[in-house]
Amino acid sequence: MRRRKLDLVSPYCQFRSIRSSAAALLVSLLAFTMFFFFGSASAAPLFPTPVELVPGGEQPRVAISAGGQVAAVWMHGFFTAPGCCSNFHDEVVAASGSALRGLWEAPEVISIPGYSILPEVAVDAQGDAAAVWLDSYPQMGAIYASYRPASSGVWQQPATVSAAGENGTDQHVLVEPDGDALAWWAELGEGEGAGIVAYKTALRPVATGVWGPTREFAVGRHPGGLRLAVDARGHVLAAWVSGGALEAAMLPLASASWDAPVTVAPAPAPPVTVERVQLAVSPDGNAAALWQQVDKRCPLTTFASQSQTAACVLPVTLQSSVRSAVTGVWSAPEEIPNAPRAEVQARAKIAAPAVFPLGDQDPQIAVDSAGDAVATWAQFEATTAGLELSVRPASTHAWRTPTMLSPTGGDFAAGARYLAVDDLGRALVTWDADGVIQGSVGSAATGEWQEPVDVTPENAGSGVGEPHLAVNAAGNAVLIWSAYGATAAIDAITFNLSGGVPGYRPPKPAITKARMSNRRFRVRGPAASGLPPIGSRFRFRLFPEAWVKVTIEQLTPGRRHGARCALSSDTSTRGHRQACDRTSVVTTLERREKAGSDSIPFAGAFPLPLPIIYGDNGQNGSTAKRVSRTRYLRPGLYAAVLTATNTSGTSAPVRLRFTVVR
Repeated sequence: MRRRKLDLVSPYCQFRSIRSSAAALLVSLLAFTMFFFFGSASAAPLFPTPVELVPGGEQPRVAISAGGQVAAVWMHGFFTAPGCCSNFHDEVVAASGSALRGLWEAPEVISIPGYSILPEVAVDAQGDAAAVWLDSYPQMGAIYASYRPASSGVWQQPATVSAAGENGTDQHVLVEPDGDALAWWAELGEGEGAGIVAYKTALRPVATGVWGPTREFAVGRHPGGLRLAVDARGHVLAAWVSGGALEAAMLPLASASWDAPVTVAPAPAPPVTVERVQLAVSPDGNAAALWQQVDKRCPLTTFASQSQTAACVLPVTLQSSVRSAVTGVWSAPEEIPNAPRAEVQARAKIAAPAVFPLGDQDPQIAVDSAGDAVATWAQFEATTAGLELSVRPASTHAWRTPTMLSPTGGDFAAGARYLAVDDLGRALVTWDADGVIQGSVGSAATGEWQEPVDVTPENAGSGVGEPHLAVNAAGNAVLIWSAYGATAAIDAITFNLSGGVPGYRPPKPAITKARMSNRRFRVRGPAASGLPPIGSRFRFRLFPEAWVKVTIEQLTPGRRHGARCALSSDTSTRGHRQACDRTSVVTTLERREKAGSDSIPFAGAFPLPLPIIYGDNGQNGSTAKRVSRTRYLRPGLYAAVLTATNTSGTSAPVRLRFTVVR
């Protein structure tokens, strides 16, 4: 298919041409790649300068590969002739870029002429990309897809993946590590208010390069809210609601059939329903599901409008379950504590009830390769409205008390929000704060978050919105959004979480999952079978980057005497007194460690510097020199105390006891 150069007019009737050359675009992007600008302590923090991909456009979506290749899609409206309505068209536009270099290629139209809306995009590790969208005219609800191999960088001719005459909605796509693309969508029934009757899928294998036939997902189970995700090995996970219960299944690598479904959460007693299922999978296969349970009893009328329409609050709780990549088992459902939401159901005196949410978007969840999960949602409880978050560290297997990240009082104005986490547990959340996009970085392991900072300047044009976020395992991030008003455009920024966000002060460090490879070892002698090993290693997980200090203490048995731990030989401590350990510091180790899993070797030996004077005590030109000898830990009981320090403070100490033997 011959590709048209993007020469569109924004849907705001500006009739601006965007025939700027690709070279001009690259020049502006090269200027952008100077990356972050850090303000002084008193200055407002700044994100990178946004790049304008194209004037106009709306509902952008973005995906990023493991190598930093970026694919973005959005809707772009234009008029074929002066006037309104029948002359207006909407097409899907795509752009490719690199988060590592900050460069974008010129955008191009990838849909057929007509009214194509609601695009979604995905990429694999190599940068192969796939996009899907809904063609509401002239195909009247058909689902289309296009594929862009990384080897050519060219979007292929769009193909209809839904069956002829089928009316689709809720379309999504993923790309497996081998480049196979999988699209799925919901099929709507015939007639007004028929609702979803089935979920359909279509696969595009790399081997054929052709979208395969449409297949119904989970035939006979009538799934609702189907969500799919793929890990770095190629295992595809699915979660959906069936018969009121939350179910899940896995499509193993190189398998043509799904494993038998398992029940993640049983169906609650009516009229409580399971809704808005979300699914996240880390590169190594850890998974987390998030959903809300809504009580539809609507017992109380809370307010009435002048039109005699009453409304009531529907209590909502957030539930979750995690799946270990090692065991493949979903945990029992957990309720996120103190995280109530609310929906409002309007009850007209004559008309049937209509349910509409106060929130404009589903809650979000993300998980890292250590199994740490983080969730975010909009809170609508009276005066505590705002954006809330909670973390579930893998070390505790429990959700922490939620943090109100962006309080707005009783009038919650934050719009679309997106959450992502990299492989080291560095989490980034962005949201639309009433025309200004804000963001915050935190730790999925500790739950500490920076103060929100503005991504876009206040009053930029007539406001911005519709942010969409993608972060890869290495922490490369891309954020894209729509700018409205006189400066309408699709804007984007790229950055890396390892450098932090401008204005970001790192949280106080935390050491988790600390252990020793050997708790009983020798410090010298030959390595031989049947004998305890020589030396050990301190293994731990650190967030964020910090100086790690290991203090080795020798432990001597003692007896508690008031607040003092006295030697056992002390006659004043004889009798029924509590045993204790007297500690004396033997040595310390200190080194700079990056965030993530780390290992420090420990042989049980360390140098002791000794001043030795050569010649006649420094006379007749002799000089004092310093040599060293090695000291070995004597057999006995010891403790290693691990702490981490950065500009925000020092972590809580972690103590590991070990024994040195002969």
